[in-house]
Amino acid sequence: MEYISAGLLRYPVRLVDAGNPEFLGKIGKNSRKSWLLMDDDDLKRAFRRLEKVFQAEEGTAQADERDVLVTLVGAYENNHYDFGPADPAEAIKFRMEQGGLTPRDLEPFIGPSGRVSEVLNRKRPLSLRMVKRLHDGLKIPYESLLTEVS
Repeated sequence: MEYISAGLLRYPVRLVDAGNPEFLGKIGKNSRKSWLLMDDDDLKRAFRRLEKVFQAEEGTAQADERDVLVTLVGAYENNHYDFGPADPAEAIKFRMEQGGLTPRDLEPFIGPSGRVSEVLNRKRPLSLRMVKRLHDGLKIPYESLLTEVS
């Protein structure tokens, strides 16, 4: 098995040089086996290719290529861009969307519907009790919830 080096991390992947030599020739400036995104031009090429293979069926060379690209793009972005922690309201809304939750489903974690509305509309900061309940109940990372705690 080959490995991709992304900063200090190593991700095991199956390289697909036989599956798409065009991809190997365009991504990275090092040897064909080092698949590093060295600059924003490499990142743009990776995104263009990712658009083409994103819906690939699992178990195919294109799915392997997609997984490699996602890993490379994530590593490059983490090393070159500071996104900062998510806004607490956005983190909650994201989890709601993922889980098909409604504001009413948040009441056990935040409180009455009026309070839920205030939190989601950024009119009320989260308390430490709300943060703990949201983390324990909905598995929202503390880092995303603790940026504006009162």
